[in-house]
Amino acid sequence: MNRLSNGDFRLYPGEEIFQVGRHKFLVHQQPAKSAEPPLVVFIPGAGHLARISYGHPEGRRSDFLAHWLGELGYAMLGVSYPGDDEGSASGDLTVTEWGEITAAAIDRTICDDGLKRCVIACGWSMGGRIARSLNVALRARSIDLETFISVAGTPAVPGFAAIRSPSFTIRPNGFIDQRTPSDGSARAFADLYLDSLAMCDKQEGRSIVPAELYLREYLSETPVSIRGESTRFANGEFHISPGEAVADMGTFDFAEWPIVGTIVSTSPLDAFHALGDQARWSFFNTEKIWQDWLAPYDLSALSADSWHYLCNLVTTINHTLVEHVPGNHFFFVGERGARRTAEAIIRLSQATAWLKREITELTDRIGHRKLSV
Repeated sequence: MNRLSNGDFRLYPGEEIFQVGRHKFLVHQQPAKSAEPPLVVFIPGAGHLARISYGHPEGRRSDFLAHWLGELGYAMLGVSYPGDDEGSASGDLTVTEWGEITAAAIDRTICDDGLKRCVIACGWSMGGRIARSLNVALRARSIDLETFISVAGTPAVPGFAAIRSPSFTIRPNGFIDQRTPSDGSARAFADLYLDSLAMCDKQEGRSIVPAELYLREYLSETPVSIRGESTRFANGEFHISPGEAVADMGTFDFAEWPIVGTIVSTSPLDAFHALGDQARWSFFNTEKIWQDWLAPYDLSALSADSWHYLCNLVTTINHTLVEHVPGNHFFFVGERGARRTAEAIIRLSQATAWLKREITELTDRIGHRKLSV
């Protein structure tokens, strides 16, 4: 459904349709009170526009993440991926390309607003898949990804997100429609999302995003390949290739990953993330720290005290770089959750910076890198 070409796509204040090559996607900017803090970027999950982070004009701004980041002094850029609703022929979009076009939107915003060339990126749900490709694309533009924040994000490992489901439809153009179940007896994925949002409403004692508005203006179709699974779409055809998915996401390119701070949900309705995110992302962080920060050095040159301190730093990252925010998969929606999430993002950014400083200080004591064998 191409609502943009039909004139049925409402742009909110601060939004624009950004285009990189043939890819068109929605971008929303909330300016900062100062150019000093790094830009915070929000990348949405499957089936959603970034509107889930900043809300609709008729809603309460305080129910959304962007408002509270602004209160803390940070600009926020919401970058949606191309969906068929935005009039984009992007059904074959890959995770690599997703990172590149997102980086282009970030670069334009930084240049236009005179911001520092560093960002904090937040990937919600499927948005976690972009961590490595975004880091690589930003580095190519001389932009530092200070930290990537998983907001109940899914790491870049195929097999974590089922593609064939009776709860949604995969269209011939390569897009997934989560409003329409492929099996008439099944509930649409969008209805399951509404169940979670209803719990956010209950917590706040009022409606945050009316259901009809949510279905019409918050959801979007998703290019199948950026789900990060083995089902791929290219040259107008579907095919199965786990290897392509791994290469596209850079699953094992650990040195090219950013360091990741993790915000974990707590509800059994989001059990996959509540039970597993802390361990999954800690694995990627450990490999990043080893391959990029430590492997080049002869760590036997450290004193015993320094070595024990380094061991403690690395083996406790599953606590140092983790925050919990009560709620389900939409824990950042609603005034209390949005505020807690904004505060957690900044704390994790600070924790990441601290960890980098501590490890750099230790490797500086060695003073030289070991020779390659």
